[in-house]
Amino acid sequence: MGNNENKVQLGDGIWDAAKTDINDRTAIVAKNLVRMFFDYLDQKVKELPEAIRQLKNDPETTQEITKMWSEELFSQGLIPRGYAGLSDELLIRNFRQEGYLDGLYAGYALALTAMADKDVQEETIIAVRDALRPNLLGHSYEERAEFTDLLKDEKYEWINKEK
Repeated sequence: MGNNENKVQLGDGIWDAAKTDINDRTAIVAKNLVRMFFDYLDQKVKELPEAIRQLKNDPETTQEITKMWSEELFSQGLIPRGYAGLSDELLIRNFRQEGYLDGLYAGYALALTAMADKDVQEETIIAVRDALRPNLLGHSYEERAEFTDLLKDEKYEWINKEK
């Protein structure tokens, strides 16, 4: 193997890291927005403090405001239409899942094109393609160890050790 196969390319993983950071920060912003909104009301509306405290501590109210926040994110073009109205937990889960599936497909494309570039026999490339395709859908981010742990298995560990 040549030296170029093991080098990290400029930009590798940047989009996934950015998506994760956006998701995490959006969840924090949404929660802080709810807290700040009720803190503001609590200070400004002195005659309704108990009602405000009850709303502030009500999970349904927090959920409703969070949904309004995600709808606002959609209206500004920051999230897809199908994500509008989702809670922050579901937004984060969907973004992670989307990024995970994007990564699986990118790995699939990279594996096949690398084999073609290295003049691997066409029949072998087609066999690998057919083995990988069923794994492009139906897998969740939460169960990613199903694939990431494969190279730790005794049967495959030589792949990472080979120079």
